[in-house]
Amino acid sequence: MPLTRAGVGSLTAIVVTSQILDRIHLKLKSSEDATSAPENRLPLMIIGAVILPLVVGLYGWSAELIFPLPVMLFSVAVLGFAVLTTIVSLMAYIVDAFGIYSASALTSQLVTRCLLGTFLPLLTPWLTDAVGWGWGFTILAAICLVLAPVPLLVFWYGRQWRKRSEYTKDA
Repeated sequence: MPLTRAGVGSLTAIVVTSQILDRIHLKLKSSEDATSAPENRLPLMIIGAVILPLVVGLYGWSAELIFPLPVMLFSVAVLGFAVLTTIVSLMAYIVDAFGIYSASALTSQLVTRCLLGTFLPLLTPWLTDAVGWGWGFTILAAICLVLAPVPLLVFWYGRQWRKRSEYTKDA
C-alpha cells in the first residue's frame, strides 16, 4: 500500500519528534534550576501551532484557485506533520504534568480529539458550500491562529498554573 502525503508528513513528524523532543527537554532542563518541567516538552507543539494555520489556509486556497496538484499534496504533507508534531508533544506534556493522573488526562484529551475529528468534517462541507474552499478554510485557519498562542502561554505560565491544581502540583 503506498504511503499517502499525510502519511509522509506524519511519518516525518514521528521521526523528528522522536529524535529531538527529549533533546529539547534536556537542553531546557539544563538551562533551568535542574528541575524537569513538563513545559519543556512544548517547543515542538509551539512550532506545530504556528505552522498549522498556514497550511490549512494553503490547502483551502490551493483547492479554490486550482493550484497544481503538488501544491495541495505538499500542504497535506505539512498538515500531517504539524498535527502529529503537536499531538505527540501534547501527549508527552500531559504524561509529565499529570503524573499518576496522566491516564485520565490522556483519555480526556483523546476523547476531545475524537469528538472534534468526528464533528469538524461535518461542518466543513457546509462551510465550503457557503463561502467556498478558500474562505471556508481561511475561517478554519483563523480558528487555528486564535488557538496558536495557547501552547506558548502554557510554556510560559504552566508551572504557576500547575501549582494551583491538586492533580498536577506534585508532578
